[in-house]
Amino acid sequence: MYCQKCGTKLNDGMRFCPKCGTSVPEIKYENTGVISQNSVIEEGKVEQSSVAGSNSTQFKDFSSIYDQDIKMPEAAALPMKWYKFLIYFALFAAPILLIINSINWFNSLMLDGKVYILTVIRYPFYLKVLMVIYIILCLLLAAFSIYTRQMLAKFKKKAPYYLYALYLGNYAPLLILLIMKIPEIPFMWQQLVMQSENYIAALIGFILGIILLFGFPLIMLWINYKYFTKRKHLFVN
Repeated sequence: MYCQKCGTKLNDGMRFCPKCGTSVPEIKYENTGVISQNSVIEEGKVEQSSVAGSNSTQFKDFSSIYDQDIKMPEAAALPMKWYKFLIYFALFAAPILLIINSINWFNSLMLDGKVYILTVIRYPFYLKVLMVIYIILCLLLAAFSIYTRQMLAKFKKKAPYYLYALYLGNYAPLLILLIMKIPEIPFMWQQLVMQSENYIAALIGFILGIILLFGFPLIMLWINYKYFTKRKHLFVN
């Protein structure tokens, strides 16, 4: 048996296509009895005469039987565009960006300092340790993103949970980043104020940036939870 939409080969008993999610029509056959040798097929109707000479029984025409036996899926196939976006783009792009970010932080670590408005900030020992931890966490997230992508592509049963864990895992490097940025906040604020004439606007922009940075993983977690809960039946491998 093959999927009517994408042509993927289906195993017996499968209710949904593992590739596109299209429902598989369930075909049932009625037990219409054994047709004797005297059965006559005429104009799409089957008439069965009894061997013992009993009254003949007239069956419904084939077209009406097929209409009743072949039950089409109750609901249309669920769209899978977001799923394809994740496995073909997002979960490939995220590791690349994480690796680039790790390289930038490693170069910054090698420079042993940062310049803020003609002021050189030397990295203390604890900050260097945090930078190393941050780089390692970013690389681990990159590897886990690739692994999650493979699990989703194979429709593994626990694949959506790996995706949820991936979004929650973003908070580990974000917290380390926040701790590392605490000593730089006065310089960052001074630079922000110099670029903005309105102190209130600068403060609102700074707060919104922090909220967006830490709120984005939760927003994505909620969106994906709603999306994959409706498609839970597809992940059965």
